[in-house]
Amino acid sequence: MIKRYIVFTLIAILNLPFLLINFLAKNYLNANVIFLLILVYVLYLIKRVENSRQGNVALSGNEKIQVIVTEALNPAIAGAFYYYCWKNQFQKKASQANKYSFIIIGVELIFMIALIQLGIIKS
Repeated sequence: MIKRYIVFTLIAILNLPFLLINFLAKNYLNANVIFLLILVYVLYLIKRVENSRQGNVALSGNEKIQVIVTEALNPAIAGAFYYYCWKNQFQKKASQANKYSFIIIGVELIFMIALIQLGIIKS
């Protein structure tokens, strides 16, 4: 359990230079802040599910929505946190979260390629 907090701390430390640069530029609501807030919520959701002691059942409707929203905003890191934190205790939840993560990454990649091809985003 302590490993997830170590990983989160390392991610936060690696984001500190970018946070400082953005704050000095008076860009207070930037991607790094949103990224870290999402990770804090991911850790909260993981802890809440672990404390519920539901056993090895699939994600409930509310949990599914929360997992999909957090993974839509940060698919790779949030998906990894869900999978590796739940893989031993909640195999079904972990595999569902992992599946959603890969689907969301694919959809976002296709969407980004389409926006580049349409000329909306310059590469």
